[in-house]
Amino acid sequence: MTGKRIPRTTLIAYAAGDLGGTEAATVKAMLSRDPRASATVARYRLARRTLLADDGADPSPAASASARAIFRSAPGANLADRVVEVGRIIATIMFDSRVMPLAAGLRGPTTSFQMTWSLSGPEGLTGELDLAAEPVESDPDGSWRVVGQLATREPIPSLRVDVCRAGSLTPEQTTVGDRRGAFMLRLRPGTWDFHLHLPKTTVVVPDIRIV
Repeated sequence: MTGKRIPRTTLIAYAAGDLGGTEAATVKAMLSRDPRASATVARYRLARRTLLADDGADPSPAASASARAIFRSAPGANLADRVVEVGRIIATIMFDSRVMPLAAGLRGPTTSFQMTWSLSGPEGLTGELDLAAEPVESDPDGSWRVVGQLATREPIPSLRVDVCRAGSLTPEQTTVGDRRGAFMLRLRPGTWDFHLHLPKTTVVVPDIRIV
């Protein structure tokens, strides 16, 4: 693994826990410098959990379709390259209740959903972002109410959230979080990127599908 990109087979093995010792440590170090590969590992793990959560002896068609959907929403190479160029980091998805409804405690048809991302970056930044979304009743535009909660190890002195079209760096909506890292937005259906501006860095939460 002397090249700039980690082979996909290595990413799969690392995500499955099949690497050990020096090889696993080497991949972990490389992932800290490659946000695109790190996001891919997170998606492999989420897809694996989705399939393992299915009760059948073999994954059901619905579970298989949900696992494939995780990769259809993966951020494009252009976005990954651009955010690295401007000094931003990409959050990695950990959970989406639309592909793991039983794990979320959801039963039967529902339109609301929850998502969770993990954050890690410079200056010891670690944390999680939780989002909950539900459609606004009787809204002719079909908009959604999105409530976010950013939890980090250290207190959050300030938080600005820019909402951009997927793959864009141009905000279409901006809000600020409170002292607890909580914020609320009203969004039209579409695919969005959230840019979380913290005092020392900016974290991009990519491809949030509001449908």
